[in-house]
Amino acid sequence: MSTEKPAAQLHDKATHGIPLSADEQTEVDAWYAEQDRAEGQLLGQTNTSKPLVDLHIQLEQALTQLLKTAQQIQELTAQNDAIRREIAFKPQSPVFYLYLKSQFLLYLLISTLPRLHINL
Repeated sequence: MSTEKPAAQLHDKATHGIPLSADEQTEVDAWYAEQDRAEGQLLGQTNTSKPLVDLHIQLEQALTQLLKTAQQIQELTAQNDAIRREIAFKPQSPVFYLYLKSQFLLYLLISTLPRLHINL
């Protein structure tokens, strides 16, 4: 219990972004393991969890994979958007024909309005 207070102070330093020496890091890691064991006993657990370092490695691997997947999604989304634009205005596309038809109808409407002589 004599290491409780200094280890807690080292934990406080680390959580405030103050770098720890290798000896201090070893001490605080041992304190974390001790805290985990004590918590496990309180909760009725017999197995201790993986060491903190292993959990950090797993977290970094998961974050790396998440970033790669997010980048792939962004690339695929950009490719899909480009393909959609390309398809939408191909002469064989129904969208293209609807676009041409709407432009033609608009042209007819605009060109015939002056000849209608509608009095409102």
